[in-house]
Amino acid sequence: MEKIKITFWKESFNPENSFLKEINNFLTSAEVIKTETKDNENYHIKFNDIGLDSLYGELNIVRRNKRWITSTEDAPELTFIKWNIIGALMLI
Repeated sequence: MEKIKITFWKESFNPENSFLKEINNFLTSAEVIKTETKDNENYHIKFNDIGLDSLYGELNIVRRNKRWITSTEDAPELTFIKWNIIGALMLI
């Protein structure tokens, strides 16, 4: 079991807020617990952002045989967040 802290984008580009000078308005962080089995890497995500935590709770993302497993049934906003989390995990 490995604990990781990641930072990732929580919002997509929006022309109305593109002139904000503070980039931290678009970023958030999460605590990740990584566990490995024979074929899988399991990532348990706990958001530090209270808004995301209240919307989505805690997430699990799985990487099986070097491929990220995602759901096609997620809302577009959640899919955006999951792929940003995956991007942050790939940078570790």
